[in-house]
Amino acid sequence: MYQTEGLRGFFKGNGANVARIAPYSAFQFLFFDIYKFGMQKGLSSTNYFPPNSKMDKNGYPALSSYWTLAAGALAGSTSTFMCYPLDLARSFLTVQTNQKIYNGILDCIRQIYRAEGLKGLYRGCIPTLCGISPYIALNFFFFDSLKKMYLPAPSDPRFTLVSLSLGALSGMGAALLTYPTDVIRRRVQLAGMGKNLVSGAPEFNGTIDCIRVMYRTQGIQSFFRGLVPCLFKVMPSMAIAFSIHENLRNYFDFDFKK
Repeated sequence: MYQTEGLRGFFKGNGANVARIAPYSAFQFLFFDIYKFGMQKGLSSTNYFPPNSKMDKNGYPALSSYWTLAAGALAGSTSTFMCYPLDLARSFLTVQTNQKIYNGILDCIRQIYRAEGLKGLYRGCIPTLCGISPYIALNFFFFDSLKKMYLPAPSDPRFTLVSLSLGALSGMGAALLTYPTDVIRRRVQLAGMGKNLVSGAPEFNGTIDCIRVMYRTQGIQSFFRGLVPCLFKVMPSMAIAFSIHENLRNYFDFDFKK
């Protein structure tokens, strides 16, 4: 990459990534709180929790692991669906070479829409949802569980360092358990590049065909290709995201009921 494109090659598509990640992360954290709080309220009204249940800082009984996973999955699905065209554009802009086909995010979305309509903007959405829902669910679940056990009080000088460490561990655990689905969804997304960029049919005819072709031609290892660079990206990314989120919540003394 460096030999052919220089330092800029490592940041290709980063504008699209920033434009995608800002609303995506905002929706993700917001909807996790919304779904979690809604579940606590709903379950409390049905006497689901035993009388001696441990209360959280919002004054509601703490959710079990299953409900936390469900809230994370719903938050991941909602935020992914709302921001999916931006994710697709990011993928296309990242892999296009010196033959520049798309001039930015809006031009990429416009060309895809012109060629394939709304359906084209949501190509690969189903495998993405199948992959991102368990990934976000596990991410939030791991961090929520680790936070209860190891995160010190905000006044503790170790607070930021510990939150960074817990975020990195959460991202690593979630990525390891769901990585094959991420590979599949990228393959399905980029299968349409032949149709959009030059000519010809997509490489795969849907998610099932993608899995079948990958396994037949490259074996089981093809589902884990790129795992190491993925971890190098996910671990610091989730560490920073969770740590900043926790610090901002404490700085603004955030109370969801208010």
